[in-house]
Amino acid sequence: MLHPGESRAINTPLGFYLTESVRIQRINGFCEFEVYRSGQPCPSLSGPRTELTNSYGMNISFGSYEYDRYFLNQGSTIEVTLSAISGEARLQVFSGFSSFQCWADPKCQLLDASQVLHTSYVFAPRCYDAKEALGEQTNATSTWCDNTPSWKKSIANATHFKFTSSESHTLILVYEGVTGNALKGVRNKLFEGNATVQVNMASYDLSGFKLVQQSSCPVDGSGCMIPTTP
Repeated sequence: MLHPGESRAINTPLGFYLTESVRIQRINGFCEFEVYRSGQPCPSLSGPRTELTNSYGMNISFGSYEYDRYFLNQGSTIEVTLSAISGEARLQVFSGFSSFQCWADPKCQLLDASQVLHTSYVFAPRCYDAKEALGEQTNATSTWCDNTPSWKKSIANATHFKFTSSESHTLILVYEGVTGNALKGVRNKLFEGNATVQVNMASYDLSGFKLVQQSSCPVDGSGCMIPTTP
């Protein structure tokens, strides 16, 4: 998966018929792409750098998670900020999609701790009126707030992660709701917060390389096949 502005080199061994084309498919949003071919060694990552900023508002239930994936060329920098409006969440960053898949699979016992690049928590208490806590039929008018254990007072309501890639690889950002609200009976046990991801992407110097195709992905999601050999 590539975000707008990201680029990736794909090596295709000559004469191996299974690698003579690449399939490009739209996942969501707008999809335009350019494909360049070179019989020479891969071009250098000295092309113009690309800035990308994505912002997300999120509501994550206790025990659930959301994730995003970024492919970083060597020398690219990514910065992630996660802030809490209410509830608690954990931000984890995995190197490689397989490490994320292992973490997400309860049966996997092979997760390499060195592939977990970052772990931090954010927490912010939330208050509720009686109707939200106990239902619309109640006549109570009180307000309750989450209890904040002393150990949680050391957790900030925002966390920051910055990373410069020493090699070209995939990073997985995981936002996980790790606690329910303390008030028994509250129906919406959610982490509410905001995440901002800023990427400064290294790109290839494509001057002198052949443009194979410049096109848009099919709207129906069927994808298109791009030849990698003349």
